[in-house]
Parts: sequence; structure tokens; C-alpha cells
Amino acid sequence: MRRKASHITVAMAILFGLAACGGGGSGGSPAAGDGDPTPGGPTTPTDPGAPDPGTPDPGTPDPGTPDPGVPTKAWNGFLKSTAQGATVCLDENRNLACDEGEYATTVVPDGSYTLNVPEDAEPTESILVGQFAADSLYGAAAHNDMVPPAPFTLATPATETSQMGVVSTLAAIRLKDDPSLSPEQALANARSDLQLPADLAGVDPAEVERLETAALPALRQAANGIYLAAGSTDLGAATAAAGPALETVIGKFIDPSVLALQNLIGEKTLVSEAVSLAAPQACHAKPVEVMRIDVEDPTDFIFDETKPLNGKEPYRDATIRVDAGEAYPDGFEALIEIRGRGNTTWNHPDYIKKPFRLRLPKPGGEILGMPAARNWVLLSNHSDKSGLRNALAFCLGKQMNLRFAQPTEFVELYLNGEYQGVYQFTTHTEAHENRVDIGPLWPEEDEFTANAGYLLEMDARAPEEDEVWFESAGEEGNAFRPQRPYAIKSDTVDEPHDPATIDAQNAYRMAIKAEIDAMEAAFNHQDPEQRVAAAAPLVDMEEMVDFYLINELMRNSDAFWSSTYLHRPSNGKIMFGPLWDFDLSAGNDDSAENPSAIRWCPQGWFVRWVSSDYVEPMLLDPEFQELLLTRWAYMESRLPALWSYIDQASANMEEAQGRNFTIGKGDLTQTVWPNYTVFPTYGQEVDYLKQWLQARAAWIGDRIDSPDTGTPGCAAWAADPRWAPYIVAE
Repeated sequence: MRRKASHITVAMAILFGLAACGGGGSGGSPAAGDGDPTPGGPTTPTDPGAPDPGTPDPGTPDPGTPDPGVPTKAWNGFLKSTAQGATVCLDENRNLACDEGEYATTVVPDGSYTLNVPEDAEPTESILVGQFAADSLYGAAAHNDMVPPAPFTLATPATETSQMGVVSTLAAIRLKDDPSLSPEQALANARSDLQLPADLAGVDPAEVERLETAALPALRQAANGIYLAAGSTDLGAATAAAGPALETVIGKFIDPSVLALQNLIGEKTLVSEAVSLAAPQACHAKPVEVMRIDVEDPTDFIFDETKPLNGKEPYRDATIRVDAGEAYPDGFEALIEIRGRGNTTWNHPDYIKKPFRLRLPKPGGEILGMPAARNWVLLSNHSDKSGLRNALAFCLGKQMNLRFAQPTEFVELYLNGEYQGVYQFTTHTEAHENRVDIGPLWPEEDEFTANAGYLLEMDARAPEEDEVWFESAGEEGNAFRPQRPYAIKSDTVDEPHDPATIDAQNAYRMAIKAEIDAMEAAFNHQDPEQRVAAAAPLVDMEEMVDFYLINELMRNSDAFWSSTYLHRPSNGKIMFGPLWDFDLSAGNDDSAENPSAIRWCPQGWFVRWVSSDYVEPMLLDPEFQELLLTRWAYMESRLPALWSYIDQASANMEEAQGRNFTIGKGDLTQTVWPNYTVFPTYGQEVDYLKQWLQARAAWIGDRIDSPDTGTPGCAAWAADPRWAPYIVAE
């Protein structure tokens, strides 16, 4: 009980903008516990016994040397242990930054600090600023950062007890703009502008903490976006500019009936919306690079119909090179291993352009600026003649702030000196700190750890592919609640022989199955209006809704059948994603055997239909519907950036695609299963993709608030003269 009470007290202090900065002496810090610091803190760097703050970077500036003859007193405070190394200063010029010559100190490992200020300093006339380095974990987003990390600042009106947080920073921005305000007035104004009572009467302290926790990464990311876009070193200006955007977003999601954020709104929504309002981010289409891979034994062809699995395995030793260009002015070279990858894309006779899996030596490294790891992928996108569908899905993942959104680059590939065409180079979907981060992994000691994270693939082929897998409970014989096969993609041992390892692996599998079964049961709760209440403790609902919307917009043929990933970080909630395998989406699938399964038509619900036991039942819960409408409205606001990315990426690839379709790997007019249309030019392929997506977005936008799962007729789309002549005859 004591720890909980202390936690809520701190949370209340954050929203009030009040906590631990005593007006003198060294007391005032709370008792240790729950990450709170022990009493005391460092002296200022100007004191003879002060620790060396180290070499400052843009996020931890040199605090300067205030006049040593001025008598000082100590103001003590605390943040969290993740704030270690941050600079805390008395912001005398009210620019929301720590400048040279201002009284400053450094936050120590337990999160506490002691700031020596002039004896005559009055808290009510002062602003305190915390300045954090780009690599600080304080305020770091739990999801994929929409903006690259950069230094940032927080602030608070100084009082007898002052704690830096989001609302206190919004209040400090007001003091910066209007010095006539008192700290109390600034705080009251900030709360009122967020649609909260000026005195916080009736506000639940736990909801205060939830708001601050969700909003801190949003403020940091928005300020980082402004700071990097401006190309300046004015951190205070970036924070001041980000504040109003965040206020707008938070105010939009405060539920006035309970004086709190809407139940399902969290960090993910606040970050994406605040960043897009303050400093919109675009997916960047870079020039196509030239990549060369030479297998050590060039006579050992990767694709060989005379070998098992057409020679897809084993790995072959090889060297990878990237020609001098934008990514590598002096070129790049590394030793790798290469093998084939994919199911249909490797074995189907129409797919004469093959995809590959690459592996660097341990511990791995960076390629084309992407975060370091061992495993990489070259996607051939042979059926998708625009070459863009997978990249567009990944771009949407970044725009929607999915927890992991794959980076991607386009390359022209030479294998053993032979030109192969345009490929999409991207990351392999795996459990890894720079990929799908699920936390500590097993089985290093071959032991099952309770709450260990996991990565799963919903994969109808899992029972046939000798994977470690299980089948969810579902309802046997009920087509609307099928038993779904899940392959475990994390922390399993191939062909374990040790009994202890076998037992541990079985325990791991059964523990995961129990969680998936509980999730399915929650989605199908007998009371539709209780489904969110049952599912939200188990599943990240924001991530689920965004994952659904991207798959629905793209009308992804593999959704909730194959290549559908879920993961759970250690001690976290189940998250849908990452996205994968979108080459058969956005009209590139001629399936038409069932009216609800017409995959080439931009009209009609598809993922709602195929996820009859997951998404469809949730549509009847009003809270889920509210979140769905919120996230769709945000997605719609980002679609113009997606249209621009299509234009930029296709323009970059136009010359390369001209070579891609003239190498004996299939030309544009050759049908590749399951093409619905075949156009004579690359430009027409891209135009069709863009117009298809725009038509689909318009159709969804008109009906997103309906729980209907029916599919209308698609005759008008099929008869459209812009593409009717290019539809592949059935």
C-alpha cells in the first residue's frame, strides 16, 4: 500500500506541477522505492567537491561558472532513474533551455538532483528546466519512434516543491510568454486549456499519472521533430512550439464525463497525432542503390529444381557489395551468407524472380543505414509489378506509429555478376532488440521464464512446415471461430533432445497458447459491450486497431491467414504486428470465388470478413468503435503523404524498372499469378495502384462507422474503361 500511495502522490504532483524542490537545505526528496531516489543529490559543478559532469553534448550543455562569491541555497528534486545525466538549471532568461552561466546541476543515477541557487532566488519568480541528451531514455517512446531521437527540454514553474512533467512544461511555456502570470495561474490555465478543472477538483490521481505517462513521449517526439526540421540548436524554442500542438491533441481526447483521457487512448495515439500536427513526417523515397552479391562457389546455383526445396537451403557463403552512391559514398562490402526464402514466391512456377534471405556474421551490423542485426531480406515483389505494395504497407506502419515499422530501400541486384532486377531490401521479421523487441529471451539456460516475451505468426501452413506451433482454442466446427494455427517465431530450439529443453519448450508453447485462447475468448465475450473491458487488459487495442486498418485499406489477401504477426514484450500486452507480406494486396489478386472474398475490388469489407472471430465481434463494442473512428480519421489525414510517396518512389524507380522488365525475368505484359490486371507500361501499373487505394479509402471513409461486413457488387469497378481492357481474362 505504501508504494502505491507514494506513486499516486508523485502523479498528482506532476499534474499540479508541484513536488520536491525544498526552499533550503538538502531534504525534500521522497523515500526510495518504485524507482524514486534516496535523499540528497549532487552539488553544483561549480562547487569544489562536485563530480565531473563529463564532456557535454547538445543535450547536456556546459552549465557554466556562476559567480562563486554569491551565497547559495540548495533546491532538491527528483525525476526518474532514466533521467540520469540530464542537466537541471535555473532558467534565468526564461528561454526553456539551460544556457552557459545559469545555475545548473546533473541528475544522478537514482533520478535525484540538488541545484544550488542564489540565496535570494524566489521560487515563484523562477523557471526550472531539465535538458536531456538525444540518447536519454527519459520520455522515450515505447513504440517505434516517428522522429529520430534528439535532445529536448522539459520545464516547470519553480515553487517550494517543483516536479517537471508535461503539464508543468505547458505551464512554463505560458510563463515564458507572459511573465505577469503567477505559477498558480499558469498551471490553472494549462489545465483549463486541456479541458480539466483549473483546481483539478474531481480528477482521479491515477488518471493524472496515465495522462502524464502517455503525453511525455508525445511532447518529446513533437519537440524533436521541430528541432530537427529547423536545423537549429534552440531546444527551448522547439519545446515551446511543440506545446500547443500537444495541448490540441490532449484536449481532443479528454473525456469530460470522467475528466480523463478516453479509455483506449494512450501514448501511441498521442505521439502520432502530436508529431503530425507539430512536425509531419514523411516516408522518404531514396535513390535506388546497386547491390552485388557473389556466392563463393558460383557454380552452386541458389535456385536448382534438382535439389530439395529447389535449393532454397542451406545458406551459401557470399560477399555483399553496395556500389558508391548516396548511402555509401565510398561503397560497402561485407561477408554474408545467402539462401532462398518464401513459400509461393520461391516455389510457384510463375515466380521466376526469386527472393533471398541474407545473414551477416555474428553479431551482425548495419546495412543501408538500417539498425544493426544479422538477418536481412531481399524481396523480389515479382507479382506486384509496381514493386510498391510492401513498401506502402511499411510506410503506413510508420505513419500510424506501429511499435515496429520495417525500414526499406530499393536496390538493383546483381547475383554472381548477373543482373536480377529491382529488389526491396528490408529487415527480417525476428525477435531482436533492433527488430521486434520482446525483451529478455530464452532459452539461453533452456528454462522457461514466466512472462517471457514471444513473437508469433498466424500461419495456415504451420502444421505442414515442421514449425514449433499450436492451434488456438476457437470452436471446433465453427467457421466463424476457427482454430487458428500459430507458429512460434521466438526462442525455440530446433529438434531439442535434452529432456529439460523439451519440457521448457512445451511450457513456453502452452503458456503462449493460454494467452492467445484468453484473447480470443475476450474478443467473443457473450456481452458485446464488455468485449473491450475483457480484451484491453490482454491486448494493446491501439496497435490492434491500426494493424486492422492498414490491412483493411490495403485489402491484404494474407491477413489473418498467413504472415499475420503478433508479439508480446516481456510483462507487456499482446500486440498485433509487425506488418508483412503485402504483395498480394491493393487489387493485385484475381480471387473471386466468393462475393466476400473478391480481393481485386476496392469496395467492400475484407479483413472484417476473414477475421470473423477477431475484429468483427469487436465492432459491436462502442469503445472499440470510438477508437476505430479516431484512428481512421488520423489515417485519412496522412493519406496525402502516402500519395506523395507513391509518386516519389515510382519516379525514382522508373529507369530501374525499365531494366527490371527486360532481363528475361518476365516482362510487364506477362501474367504472374494472381494478377488481376496487366498493363503495358510501368506508369499505368503505378496509376492503377494509386487510384485503387484512393477509391478504397473513399469507400471505407463513407462506412467506417458501420459494423456491417457485407460486400457490394463490384461490376462498376470491373467495367471502368481506364482498366477494363487490361483485366486478365479468367
